[in-house]
Amino acid sequence: MTDFKRAPRYLYDDFVHPDWHLNGRFGMLVSTLLSKITVRMLNSIGCVSVDRTSGWTLVGFRNSSSLLEAGKNLLIFLEDPRLPLDPDTLMCPFMSGFVGLCRMYQDAYGAQLPVYPMAVFPRTETIAIRKPKFYNKQGFRRNDIHNFTHIVEEDVHQLYLGIKHSSGLIQE
Repeated sequence: MTDFKRAPRYLYDDFVHPDWHLNGRFGMLVSTLLSKITVRMLNSIGCVSVDRTSGWTLVGFRNSSSLLEAGKNLLIFLEDPRLPLDPDTLMCPFMSGFVGLCRMYQDAYGAQLPVYPMAVFPRTETIAIRKPKFYNKQGFRRNDIHNFTHIVEEDVHQLYLGIKHSSGLIQE
C-alpha cells in the first residue's frame, strides 16, 4: 500500500473488486487512480511498510523499532487477508510478526512492549481497547509466539463480539 507500483493490484484484489464489484480493466483503472491518493497519504503519515510475502522483514522491524524509540505509537493491522473470515466477527486470523517486534524491543530496551488489543466497529463508530498485553518468553520460542498471538487475537475477538452485542446487532 506504500508502493506506487504494487498498490493498484493490492487495492483491486483487496477492496475495489470485492467491495465495489468493479472488474477488469475498469476496476484496475479505478485502483490505479485511487492508489495515487492512498500511497501519498499513507507515506505522508509515516506508515511503515511490511511486505508479508517476503518472509522476514527486517527493514520494517527496524523502522518500527526506531519509531518506538522516538516515543511514537504503532497501529499494526494483524489480520491475514489471505485466510478465511470468521463468520461471527468477520475477522481473519492474525499474523504473528508483531511478536518479533515485541522480542526485538525487549532485547533492545530491557522492557516489555505493551500491546493494546483494539476493535473498531464503523457502524456504531465505536473503538474498544483492552488493557495491554505483554509478551513473555517462557520456553519454546515458536509456542510462545503462537500463544501470545492467540491471546491478542482472542481479546480482539471478544471486543468485537462485545461491540456487536452492545450495538443491538445480536438478539438473545
